[in-house]
Amino acid sequence: MKSPYPFYKTSNPLLSEHANDLDIFLDKPFWIWDKKQHDKAFIETEGKCCHVDILGRPQKDGQDYPIFDYEKLIFDAVENNDSVWILKSRGIGLSTFMLYWISWKILGSSELDNESVFIISGTREEHANYLKEKMAKLFERNFPILNLYTKYTEMVLRRTWIKVFPSTLNSIKDVRGYSSSKIIWVDESAYIPENVQDELMAAITPYQTKSKAKIILSSTPFHPNDIMHKIELDKDSKYFKLRLHYSLGAGKIYDSKEIALRKNGVEWKREMELQWLGRQGNVFSGQQIEECIQLGEQYDTSKIPVSLYTLKSVGIDPGFSSSSTGIIVLEHIKADNNKHIIRVIDSHLIERGRLHYRQPSSKNDHSGSHGGSFNWNTFCDLSIEELGELWSKGYYKKDNHYYDSDGYTMRWDDTKGKLQAIK
Repeated sequence: MKSPYPFYKTSNPLLSEHANDLDIFLDKPFWIWDKKQHDKAFIETEGKCCHVDILGRPQKDGQDYPIFDYEKLIFDAVENNDSVWILKSRGIGLSTFMLYWISWKILGSSELDNESVFIISGTREEHANYLKEKMAKLFERNFPILNLYTKYTEMVLRRTWIKVFPSTLNSIKDVRGYSSSKIIWVDESAYIPENVQDELMAAITPYQTKSKAKIILSSTPFHPNDIMHKIELDKDSKYFKLRLHYSLGAGKIYDSKEIALRKNGVEWKREMELQWLGRQGNVFSGQQIEECIQLGEQYDTSKIPVSLYTLKSVGIDPGFSSSSTGIIVLEHIKADNNKHIIRVIDSHLIERGRLHYRQPSSKNDHSGSHGGSFNWNTFCDLSIEELGELWSKGYYKKDNHYYDSDGYTMRWDDTKGKLQAIK
């Protein structure tokens, strides 16, 4: 294996006495949270007061940023709990914080020597590798000649092996095959595919027993009933829960212009205000849907009864195969301000496109008792006339033949315009 340690001599003041190891980070605090104490220590140590300053402060658009006060909430959560759930606004800096924190856990002490860290990305495979590359790049500013062992899915930092996994089913199954891991961080865990979510939890949870792993799930909201939403609703969940609303970063990681611009975006409430709204479509915006809901409550039939003297229309969206059939009844009314309103006064959903029928009667009408339902897909090859006859009399199809309620084989008689029994 290629050595993770740099073998060189350098005049860099941070490395001149540490040419062959990373001991400069040993026993350093992650960050000094008191600003006055931090400023004093920074001057006294010439910028080597804490892990973040030795590594180089996080940057956004080329500008250095401190570790903000709200990030103390993250630090306390991951330090004091073995199972952590973090729902975050987009761009609040959680992913960058986690990479700094993991590197501190590795370099600040010997606790993770000869141990493993797993990073699992809830999005595409390239993002998993991006997180690993981003961690490696943390060292480029102040440690430009540092020679880290790294390849597509893994890297070694001092004596700790870091393995990254995309959220494919096969990759998540591979998580099971290791003997231990001390830290498992699942980034954008809400975006783990639904068919992988149960496998993910089954794969990572046992590490808390066999190697005392710390598990951190973090993500922006995705849609209701995803893995993050379920944990949030679970009152008996073992996970410590932390919500990072965008307001925590207002005036810090987010400037006022950025907030004003993003507030007009269709994903604002979900990605910034942490609301479980589902994905935004491209037909109706969330604002339009909310306005429709409010108008529906305002003009509900419980407040304005249906009139006998208004225009009405019925719309049908037929469902085929596994799809459902929708039926909606609309009414045209005038509001007090003489505004024209079209409101929904009734609606029905027929599951899986089934045709309900009545048992045949001697009167050949609807007086027969309800007999069940036909699967629409069974009869979709018939004409409207054939369907009408089948529906009204309860005929059925079997082995490409049609039968009446007495079991006689039926055929369509073009001359009479109806199905006739073949006797």
